[in-house]
Amino acid sequence: MRTVVVPLFGESPLLIFDIAKQISPDRLILCHTWSKKDSANLNAQLLSSYLEKELDLDGDVQVKPLNCSEHPFSLGDSFSSMLLNDNATFEPAEQMEYHILITQDTPLGYFFGLTSLSGSLINTSCHLGSTSIDISRS
Repeated sequence: MRTVVVPLFGESPLLIFDIAKQISPDRLILCHTWSKKDSANLNAQLLSSYLEKELDLDGDVQVKPLNCSEHPFSLGDSFSSMLLNDNATFEPAEQMEYHILITQDTPLGYFFGLTSLSGSLINTSCHLGSTSIDISRS
């Protein structure tokens, strides 16, 4: 099962349709550093509703507030924990693939979180994107 993970920061929402077209994910996770009570979470929920209508996904579009600071260690820990917890909800036979969209504006903590997962059994791919260049897989 393919999942695109989009940290909502900077220009990343503008690239969601491009990466969805390229990867054809089964579902989409929008994550952010704010809490469920924050107005930014409401905006993310509205974006989620829009994307569910516009994208043809087998699964859903989820919003996952990380409720942490943008300090690299805090964000990295919250991000990697979110992916580990999400992965734990699926059977190993489902072979989860996480495709993470990273832009030049993405806070450093997301990289820390991805690095901490490098020794785990979670299958992650990082996709670098910008509104001025094409998305490329690294």
